[in-house]
Amino acid sequence: MALSMLVALYTTRIVLEMLGVVDFGIYNVVGGLVVLAGSLVNSMASASQRFLSFEIGKANFDKLKRTFSITLSIYLIFSILVLILSETVGLWFFFNKLNIPDERYFASFWVYQLSVFAFLANILRVPFNASIIAHEKMGFYAWTSFLEVFLKLLLIYCLILFDFDKLILYSILTLVVVFITTLIYILYCYFNFPETRYKFVYEKEIFISIMNFSGWTIFDSTSNVAKKEGVNILLNIFFNSTINSARGIAFQVSNQVTSFVGNFQTAVSPQMTKYYASNEFFKLKTLYFRSSKFTFYLLYALSLPVILEMEILLGWWLSEVPEYTLIFVRLIIINVLIDSFAGTTNLLVQATGNIKNYQVFSGIIIFLNLPISYLFLENGYPPETTIIISIIISAMLVFGRLIIANSIINFNLYDYFKNVIIRNIEVCILCSLVPVYIFLNSELGLSSFLLIFFTSIISTMISIYIVGLEINEKTIIRDLIINKIKFE
Repeated sequence: MALSMLVALYTTRIVLEMLGVVDFGIYNVVGGLVVLAGSLVNSMASASQRFLSFEIGKANFDKLKRTFSITLSIYLIFSILVLILSETVGLWFFFNKLNIPDERYFASFWVYQLSVFAFLANILRVPFNASIIAHEKMGFYAWTSFLEVFLKLLLIYCLILFDFDKLILYSILTLVVVFITTLIYILYCYFNFPETRYKFVYEKEIFISIMNFSGWTIFDSTSNVAKKEGVNILLNIFFNSTINSARGIAFQVSNQVTSFVGNFQTAVSPQMTKYYASNEFFKLKTLYFRSSKFTFYLLYALSLPVILEMEILLGWWLSEVPEYTLIFVRLIIINVLIDSFAGTTNLLVQATGNIKNYQVFSGIIIFLNLPISYLFLENGYPPETTIIISIIISAMLVFGRLIIANSIINFNLYDYFKNVIIRNIEVCILCSLVPVYIFLNSELGLSSFLLIFFTSIISTMISIYIVGLEINEKTIIRDLIINKIKFE
């Protein structure tokens, strides 16, 4: 993951240089489907994984085979609907609403078409991705990460090597990477999990259960797409593609930070479902509390030095920093920190299968980002207002989701606030004191950056140990360290 993060940041720098600020902004608003496909696919995969993990937990392998085949059929239908909407409503919006320079319309059109097909490939990957997660084959992600690193570097080399429209070429190469990784997922599942060998099956009970569950999950995921891509389009309409460049860079940073947390939550998800399937509710609640805490700790440890030193990092990272990039990055990372609570709560509710009210509530509230952002932009507010709106809505969602989740599976809200949220706030305050003091009393430079970076990591680790962990968790860590020292 560390290697993937470094390569992703490096490729962003080169792509920005090769495309230029305008074309990079065009890709982020027109080709944003490819980026958003990743988050949509992950949420859809978690929904599919719930049913597969449940059957694995019940050791019902005959029903597991039928469940997978029906799941794949559903996503085939969904991909056809996406294609129809993309080539009708989507094209109308492209030609009539987007703010694109006249000389780049031809290239932008092909970016859109190629992005649609990349999006469809990501959708078809969902059931296979879900099967891998359900079987807890997390090592697979490590190997595919290495492959993606290699393909991204190869993509950059091709951009430099070939004398062709860089925007179109980048979209073509991105589509090729998506197809290759999707094919690898399919082949891996085919040879390792017999239930993933598709056979048309129609079983009304399973079909309706998966459709209901996936439908509500897709509703929530579509709201997230509207929030991200919809607001991105609004910024393009009210400003220009340079703003989209700044926002695209900011999301590249946040995506790399959250990728660590995403893998952690992916590992937790199937275990939650299996605990629920086997009626081990105490273990389920314990895992939920711990994963909520550790998700935030991991994310904050990475975010604190980035938020403080983002100005100098941008100067080192990019040869040309678009306006608004700094404020966008800092605000988006704060938003990601708040949203980290939602990730583990989503997993808990999905494990129960009772998701309708939860997903409808969160989907509607998330969608409000779009109309509220429009009202503020229409009245002349600056572009960063859209992220501030998102932060406020995300904070409201944390409490709303907890109340609904507690009504589905009782886990004592007071204990959650005391042992998770309050502890996280205490860790934030304690570990930030020294790094923030150094930041406010030093000038930008390498020595200041190194000092703040190391003090942030050390103070975060110490703060987590002192106030962030339960007594039994501290004992586990001490034993691990002692055993490690004795072994060496």
